[in-house]
Amino acid sequence: MYKNFSVICFFAALFVFTGCSSVEVNETVLIISDPPGARIEINNEYLGDTPYKLKVEGLVPFDITILAYPSTLSTERYFLQKKTISIFYDNKTKSVFFPERVYFDMRQREITPRSETWNNIK
Repeated sequence: MYKNFSVICFFAALFVFTGCSSVEVNETVLIISDPPGARIEINNEYLGDTPYKLKVEGLVPFDITILAYPSTLSTERYFLQKKTISIFYDNKTKSVFFPERVYFDMRQREITPRSETWNNIK
């Protein structure tokens, strides 16, 4: 119960302080990873480990960024993952389109920023 309240407060604060566009939603997103057990964070707030059901209620921004940290229990090498989910609102039908599932492949390598790539070439 407390975790759902903190997620709702987080999205409300994000809307108020960023001044970005938002939409009213009442949805649940299943966050999964391969392998399971990734640590899920939004805005440096730990929500839980995968598989995780994220309940999103109230006014939220159109884009939400989720970080998935590899489980520390694994002996294999896994990488930090970052995904942004987008919420779409159709003015004509007054419908909200929200993803039902977010998948993280923890084996996918991190993307090197372009500036670092250019520095390595020279």
